[in-house]
Amino acid sequence: MTSEMAQVVVQDSVPAHGPASPPGAPREKEDASVTIQSVDRALSILEYIASAREPRRLQDVAAAVGLKTPTCYHLLNSLVKRDFVRRNAHPKFYYLGPKLAELAHRESAAFDIRRGVRSVLKDLARDSQASAAMASLTRTHLELSVEVEAPGGLSFDGYRDDIRRACHATALGKAILAWLPEAEIARVVAEHGLPVFTERTIDSLGELIESLRLVRRHGFAVEDGEYRPGVSALALAIRDPWGAVVGSIGCLIPRDSDEMARLRDLHRQVDAAARSVSAMF
Repeated sequence: MTSEMAQVVVQDSVPAHGPASPPGAPREKEDASVTIQSVDRALSILEYIASAREPRRLQDVAAAVGLKTPTCYHLLNSLVKRDFVRRNAHPKFYYLGPKLAELAHRESAAFDIRRGVRSVLKDLARDSQASAAMASLTRTHLELSVEVEAPGGLSFDGYRDDIRRACHATALGKAILAWLPEAEIARVVAEHGLPVFTERTIDSLGELIESLRLVRRHGFAVEDGEYRPGVSALALAIRDPWGAVVGSIGCLIPRDSDEMARLRDLHRQVDAAARSVSAMF
């Protein structure tokens, strides 16, 4: 995002939260075949207790999952401590605790949030006549969580390709990246580098740092043909009640002669939508 574009879009700015200068970070190696034995054993215990029709004794659990009684006892202690399992004192037996139900409730709440987000995005796409999306960062990967295409608006087909490694090239990504701690920014860059998607893509760390500084200064991120030729976008961060960034919301528009005028209107509309979604968390 250039400073000229930012000045045209909006006059107001938000306070900077300090520069984000990511140091180099070693790339983490991942091997999906590697597991932790104690975790596997604890999950086997949990699955057995959850499927049992009645509370089970220690000896029953140990025999069912193929563990020695002392090992099973210590693993059960950990599950009891975390409320995944409950232990009756006299007689001593084990049954399912409340933690799984609590986690299921959280997942249900997350589904309700996604449903609420979709409603907000539908209104945003209708009012702005621009396709709208919510994005989130999973580890170091950018993901489109919810998409709503406006009638006659740009399609997300093709746009979502490679989005996971395009934090530096998209408004949705930069709106999140700008507010992360330096170590988190470093992880994203170390994992993916700065892939070039078009001739306008940010391809140097210095340019990325300056772009993120402008995002923090103005409170929004702009994409100017950096990810897909002919596509511009504007996005704002979504925050939880404690101010932490949990995602972003933005709109896609064609990169044409009316782009600046549309971005002015989009800033107001996307800002209102981001505030509405932030209130859901």
